[in-house]
Amino acid sequence: MLRLLIAVAAVILLSACGAPDKGFGETSEVHRSDVGSGWPLTVDSVLLTCQEGFVSVQVDGRTDAIDRTTGTRGVSTSFAEVWSPDPSQPYGRMSLAPLVEHGEGLCG
Repeated sequence: MLRLLIAVAAVILLSACGAPDKGFGETSEVHRSDVGSGWPLTVDSVLLTCQEGFVSVQVDGRTDAIDRTTGTRGVSTSFAEVWSPDPSQPYGRMSLAPLVEHGEGLCG
């Protein structure tokens, strides 16, 4: 009887250790070809991650959180260096919306 109780307890505990819910640490590599002409960076691909509902982008080993309103003050210098200027705005940058949309898809 004790063995049965231990076995049932082990099954219950192990079943709680399943895969995490979508939106916690999901990662995907996104390429320029996935986005097309709206690709906002000078590099050809990045890793996007959804961590606890927030989208982050990894470029050259550095990770920065991004959202639709990210400005140049909200990212690291290394990210700003690969963030393409927007030719239609004198001092603006390309919209990060395409990357944010892909990242939000990872968040569920």
